[in-house]
Amino acid sequence: MFASLLSCTTGSKTISYKVYEGGKRTKHIYKMKVPSGYKLLRWTGGHEDQYEYWYPDSSVIYLTKDLGSSTINDENIRRQEGAYAKRFLAFLGNDTITLEGANVVGLYWKEIKQKTICFGYARVTKEKKAVFDKALSTIKLRFK
Repeated sequence: MFASLLSCTTGSKTISYKVYEGGKRTKHIYKMKVPSGYKLLRWTGGHEDQYEYWYPDSSVIYLTKDLGSSTINDENIRRQEGAYAKRFLAFLGNDTITLEGANVVGLYWKEIKQKTICFGYARVTKEKKAVFDKALSTIKLRFK
């Protein structure tokens, strides 16, 4: 496992993954408009490749292709009645699912599993929730 920390600004970020579908390799390219002021932490190793955009208030936006393991929101999902089972079934069926709520201290979280990726946010205040929701809504997928 390897982690790298990069400091970045705002704008549309391009993330590309190589994915095997139907026995052939495809390149999936994702673009998302991430709010400014973050530090990027990228985890790579094994079959995991995760991007985390951390903010000074400890809120975070993330994107990963490692659908089989836990994400930043794993604890939040396990605490929400029925959410873990829904997430597991979506993984098995290659379905799209959106899970969201507030953690034990009232900060908001959201996780979307879509095709070959999972993305979301955690530890977001009520005042910033709309900004983070907008960022997630900007994600675009292109195949190459």
